[in-house]
Amino acid sequence: MIPTGVTWKLKCYKLPSSDSSCNEAGINLLYTLRFEKNGIVSGTDACNTCTGTYSYGSATQLSIHWSCTEVVCDPPNPLSGYGPDVASTTSFALVNDQLVLTLVVQGEESLRIEGFPAPRHGSGSVLLEMVYQRGE
Repeated sequence: MIPTGVTWKLKCYKLPSSDSSCNEAGINLLYTLRFEKNGIVSGTDACNTCTGTYSYGSATQLSIHWSCTEVVCDPPNPLSGYGPDVASTTSFALVNDQLVLTLVVQGEESLRIEGFPAPRHGSGSVLLEMVYQRGE
């Protein structure tokens, strides 16, 4: 289970197959997640706030249903798909004070993340991981 009452701060996106591919490019604004005991999840998507619910399908399966406000950020939000990415979470892991969410995106969608490598096949689904550092 994910510790509740903790704010998790996004560190990077990465490919699941590579421990060293952590891509922090474009992550210069605040992206967070916070899980509460009552099944509520909240967070920030740059200058927007997000709220919703979460549930576990198994010891490692996680489902998040949330929505975010849609304020235009200044400066512009470099991760315009962050809110939907969180909602695409399929599983999680806790590793050394880090929360790792695995999500599925369409291959071409990974190109919107600044500096992220293009998918090998260009189409179909791609697994990505979002790595969070434990905050307060």
